[in-house]
Amino acid sequence: MPGNLENIAEQDNHVASIRDESKIYSASGDGRIPWISADDIAAVAVQILTRADLPNTEFLILGPELLTYDDVSYLMEMSSLRRAL
Repeated sequence: MPGNLENIAEQDNHVASIRDESKIYSASGDGRIPWISADDIAAVAVQILTRADLPNTEFLILGPELLTYDDVSYLMEMSSLRRAL
């Protein structure tokens, strides 16, 4: 199942562990997840739902690369540093 990037910043358990321990806990261990943002999901939905030939099928929407929680943590840290500067 793809991970939604915004979920980390909005789920109380993640927020507390990041704030209090500088850690993110997950049962996925070193597993890689096709993270995707809510904006990207919405963009795909618009493209699909506005087609004249709307197919009667399911779509699997995945992020562009497979990332571990450590990868996501690093990206969040770098993003925070850029905003602070």
